[in-house]
Amino acid sequence: MNDTYATLASLESYNKILVIGSCLAHDAAKALFREDANYRYIWRMSTPSMMSPEPASCDAAILEAMSSSERLTFERDVFKTPGIADAIETAEIIILDLVRDSYDFLRLENGAIITRGVEVEKYALEETLKTTERLRLGTLGHFEMWLEAIHRFAEMVRAAQKPIVVLRPRWMHLYLHEWRFSLVGDFDQFEIVRRNLVIGHYGRIMESLLGLPVALSIPDSISYADSAHPWGSNPLHLHAASIQDIVAPLRAAAETRSGFDRLRGDKEAAHSSESALRNMLSERILSVPRL
Repeated sequence: MNDTYATLASLESYNKILVIGSCLAHDAAKALFREDANYRYIWRMSTPSMMSPEPASCDAAILEAMSSSERLTFERDVFKTPGIADAIETAEIIILDLVRDSYDFLRLENGAIITRGVEVEKYALEETLKTTERLRLGTLGHFEMWLEAIHRFAEMVRAAQKPIVVLRPRWMHLYLHEWRFSLVGDFDQFEIVRRNLVIGHYGRIMESLLGLPVALSIPDSISYADSAHPWGSNPLHLHAASIQDIVAPLRAAAETRSGFDRLRGDKEAAHSSESALRNMLSERILSVPRL
């Protein structure tokens, strides 16, 4: 599959771009490719939800109580649209992140898997949706469900032989707005540490399964999110300038038609990540010592 990455030297040629993940992948795609390209989004779905064989069902009254953005997110996660197989098949290139995999997963009565996102929590929907199991981030059950789903997803991507760019997410501890810093209040500071720890391991495993795709990291110099982001304040919503810094290495490599090897993941770290994570996990939530 690595031979396909030579095609990344002509980023401007892509017309059908599949974006999977969160605002991070969305904003990076907009910074990399033409504005008039045909973008297709599978956003704010965790990998187990995206690969779930069955859609869920819900009472229409639930949707009526939500805002338009909440409804769109919730409907994507519950009803599994668009279908992932069709989306991969029709795409020319894929760009993704695993942000949504840093949430809990829910197994429903009909066998469907959904993400326990903010909408489920805000509207207390676990009982309404007939949840039979909650798999908490940092437990062995969460990891095993994710691993089974990411294996199936990777097989689909490898079979399609599509070039893929992976954004390595990082939850931020600070907001920056009008040259003032403030602590992120959306999540407990130690919860951010925990999410970053788990999602880092998940990302290395995924990159290994995908055959070491082109992977773009958030530079260490970026340590803050944008509290005035157009989509609202969130520790994952970065300033436009930060997004440009993230995609700059790939843009530079494309312009010189060289340098792709240095953008690929660390193979040894990827292969060791699964065993390392299993050793850390138990049936209890992964804990971060409080200082």
